[in-house]
Amino acid sequence: MTCDRFAQGRPVHSLLGWVLALVAATLSGCSALSWVAPLYGQLSNYADPVCAQSFSTELLAALKEQGETAEDATDAAGRALRIFSRKGEPEQFEAASSSGVSYWFDFEPKTGGCRLRLYARQKGGAITSNTITYYAKRQMTGCICKWNVIVSNGTDD
Repeated sequence: MTCDRFAQGRPVHSLLGWVLALVAATLSGCSALSWVAPLYGQLSNYADPVCAQSFSTELLAALKEQGETAEDATDAAGRALRIFSRKGEPEQFEAASSSGVSYWFDFEPKTGGCRLRLYARQKGGAITSNTITYYAKRQMTGCICKWNVIVSNGTDD
């Protein structure tokens, strides 16, 4: 069962909330948990050369799959990877193309690896997202992802 970002963002404030979240996750998988607490996949071995190369290759392929020219896809992927590496392996990242389209990606932990997922696009101010089937999914070789549950205490520090 895969987890998506649909209806995430609700903080868990009590022990009872965590108990209910764990019961829900046990009974119906991680999609139930995403209703209670934000659940994100995170790439955990970007520094590994095999993973970094696969990540770059699959990001470029996903952008080309969306109709980007080879030049625009290469430039957007390069910028996104530089920003990604500076931010310490974030759960989500943007690849902005010279064509005027911005793309948002995240990660899905899979048995034996990690999948790159394109979940949103923005062109001319209009943002569209697809967290049910995703616009593109690309398996990354040599990469490891893990699920992270983001817990908030209800304050913005």
